[in-house]
Amino acid sequence: MANDGKKPLRVAIIGTARRSDYLYGPIVQALPEEVELVGVWGRGTESARRLGESLDVPWYTDLDRLMREQAPEIGIVSVAYGANGEVGLMAVEAGLHVLLETPIAHKLSEADAIIAAAAQRGLKIEVAEQFHRRPLEQIKLALIATGLFGRVHTSFNDFAGH
Repeated sequence: MANDGKKPLRVAIIGTARRSDYLYGPIVQALPEEVELVGVWGRGTESARRLGESLDVPWYTDLDRLMREQAPEIGIVSVAYGANGEVGLMAVEAGLHVLLETPIAHKLSEADAIIAAAAQRGLKIEVAEQFHRRPLEQIKLALIATGLFGRVHTSFNDFAGH
């Protein structure tokens, strides 16, 4: 994937959940022309240090300091499910476009707060759920949009992703 001469987007991993180290870090580091992993943030000193050392990037427990010193543009939020809403909102309020795990938050009020904060700041939110982008799912959506099935009010999907 070419970046057309643009500087790589600066990415920080916000959280130290398991996927931070075995999934998100290696993916970002495998795309150096597109994105640059500039740091990691964790709520605890030990977990933040361990992740930073594992990925060979600066680590922080102070998000404001990470923002000042590394100037990330995107935050990949990778925390325990119950903390997704709180930490996702914190990342958006810090000025980051964010990628969040599914679901966006544990409570609807938290999801609404993240969406409102991002809209207010002109930031983008993405949820790490790509099944709706798969070709088969795109065909289903296109067929529904044609009206072939009439008005669709209920859908069932027998699918296991992992």
